Amino acid sequence: MSNIWGNSGQFSELICDMNSSAPKRRHAVVKALGFRALRAFSENIRGNIALTFGLSAGVLAIVAAGAVDYATMTAVRSDLQAAADSAATAAARELYIVKATDKQVDSVAKSIAAAKLVNEGTIKSYMVTASVNKDRTAVTAKIKSEPEVHFSALFGSSDSTVTVEATAQILGTGRICMIGLETSKPHVISLEKSAHITANKCAVFSNSTHQNSIKSFNSARLTSELTCSAGGVQGSTANFKPQPEEDCPAIPDPLSSRPAPPVGGCSKNKLTLDSGLHTLNPGVYCGGLKVTKTADVKLRPGVYVIKDGPLIVEKTAKFVGDYVGFYFTGDKATLKFTKDSVIDIGAPKDGPMAGLLMMGDRNNKAGKKYRIESNNARTLLGTIYLPKGDLEIEANNPVADKSAYTVVVALGVKLSEGPEFVLNSDYGASDVPVPPGIGPVGGNIVLTK
Repeated sequence: MSNIWGNSGQFSELICDMNSSAPKRRHAVVKALGFRALRAFSENIRGNIALTFGLSAGVLAIVAAGAVDYATMTAVRSDLQAAADSAATAAARELYIVKATDKQVDSVAKSIAAAKLVNEGTIKSYMVTASVNKDRTAVTAKIKSEPEVHFSALFGSSDSTVTVEATAQILGTGRICMIGLETSKPHVISLEKSAHITANKCAVFSNSTHQNSIKSFNSARLTSELTCSAGGVQGSTANFKPQPEEDCPAIPDPLSSRPAPPVGGCSKNKLTLDSGLHTLNPGVYCGGLKVTKTADVKLRPGVYVIKDGPLIVEKTAKFVGDYVGFYFTGDKATLKFTKDSVIDIGAPKDGPMAGLLMMGDRNNKAGKKYRIESNNARTLLGTIYLPKGDLEIEANNPVADKSAYTVVVALGVKLSEGPEFVLNSDYGASDVPVPPGIGPVGGNIVLTK
């Protein structure tokens, strides 16, 4: 007791004073006892607090470190999952587009994951693997990493390994109906004013890595089952349905190995038809072919080589033929169907241009223009293949809407004014074959896990 109240004599005196009848004296004693007790308590508890704080500080430090590690692990898992999602989607798209091998799928997944994780400072090392399921309709990307943490045992784990995975499923029977082959320039696929591309059951791709690879402006609209840009897009959400996907893998020219048709000697030289009914035979039309005024031309099946000059159909002329293909060779070999012309043509079902309605010479200079201005070009059945040229459509009525199917593989595609370029994909409705590498090649891609 003495360590709190002093010696026993002092304590006894205070107790005696407490029994005093004088109120002032009792009050003074109470104050003295209270002050002495408070001072003694303070001196003793100071030591206890120091001891308690010293013990708890270590615990708090461990908890704080654990909280930091937990936040790190959570952030790492989130970053890895985002990378796995992107890797699986891109790899499945590669499978969807070019029927990639397992090795190619794995390579794409690793590349995409690396691009996503390059700036993530907490992820020093990781391992990416990708696998294709048995029926080749899905890709699973798995990423494993060991972030730098020190208290993983707090989370019920003996190590800090984080493993995530994502599976991208290919759904449906996807079809490719337009590819822009240019790899670096802007506006490879371009729509202006009130132009429309309608490809409800097939996909549209641009290989350009430019940030404005695909452009849709004004009241123009690009509608497709899937729109994919190797770069970016330019336009508002109202200009696309659905919104395009960006950073897609480029599609190698699916027709690059397709041999050109043979070119023999000239069948006709600078032929011009300006009136009457005419039936033309396949052959080599040197200096081009011009159908004008009121000429009405029927084309027999086969290959028409347009050499060193343009194919022009103008005024109110008619140009009609089934199972015909047009091969353009020489720098002056181009195409122009003017506003009032009537065009109704379909590709061959066999022979060197089977499935190809038009084909440009790969040795031509890049940037040639093939123009369709006709307001009555309702049937363009087959594949338009212009590896060095741009297809330009400037009309005010639907184009190709009565074709069973139309596919375009060109350096670029430009639409203006008010056409609706319809890319049908009803392959079974025609005996004109779809060249390998386009048409049905896979399906839409959905993350399922």
